Amino acid sequence: MSLLLIESQTKKYSEAYSELTDSITKMEQEVEKARNKYMPDIKAGVAKIKAAGEKLHESIDENKDLFVKPKTQIFHNIRVGFIKGKGKKEFDNDKTVALIHKHYPDKEDLLIQVEEKVISKAIEQLPAADLKKIGVNIVDAQDEIVIRPVDSEIKKVIDKIISEITNEEEEAPIIVLGGQI
Repeated sequence: MSLLLIESQTKKYSEAYSELTDSITKMEQEVEKARNKYMPDIKAGVAKIKAAGEKLHESIDENKDLFVKPKTQIFHNIRVGFIKGKGKKEFDNDKTVALIHKHYPDKEDLLIQVEEKVISKAIEQLPAADLKKIGVNIVDAQDEIVIRPVDSEIKKVIDKIISEITNEEEEAPIIVLGGQI
């Protein structure tokens, strides 16, 4: 094998790489054109949903008695009502560490830091019954208003676009689509 052969193969590789780069650049330009074309309609839609969401949020808040049992309803493929908030976790670190050792020795690496401190984010994933076993109490878990599409296939795309738009405009947040705008 000679360096001339390697140089020749490198040239072919470089040309293929350049073609791929050009194709990706063209695609990104087309995506940006499409984005710019639809952005005025999307911004108008966000403003509309924000206004409608504020009114709906206010109506739900003023009529809590309509959402006792069941706490949520589905109207026009949108779930509205109240859901249990996350609240905050309170625990005695040493006691909870000891109880994790006792009840969940196989999960110690996930729930306890090396210096034997409870990993708060990790225990948030546990069900309430398990939290009780390890001495974690949930406090200030107030009902929160929920307005969320039942069909959430496109929800991530919508949330991303809304997030991008609102980060540009930096307006006061309201709860819409299960997130904040």
